[in-house]
Amino acid sequence: MANAPDGEKKEPQYDRHAIRTSIRGLENQERAWNEHLPSIDADPFVVEYEDLVADPRAVVQRLGDYIGVDLTGLPPTTNTRRQATARNAEWQARYVAGE
Repeated sequence: MANAPDGEKKEPQYDRHAIRTSIRGLENQERAWNEHLPSIDADPFVVEYEDLVADPRAVVQRLGDYIGVDLTGLPPTTNTRRQATARNAEWQARYVAGE
């Protein structure tokens, strides 16, 4: 929940335009990085959110391999948890449906 100017908690409201604006901003940022990084001979390590959620240990191991560090001795646990709620699924469905 966000705070209103009067300090009262307000439930977030679905706003297709705001969501689309955010998506375009993220797409523009990703495009800018994808254009800039090759110009400085950078080879970024890319992590897909879905891969990280599905198997964080595998992603960490890939990172270790990428940077040449043996990470096999790291603890096998993670302190992450999914933060999405039913609201996320509802808004995604509405957005995809064109609402």
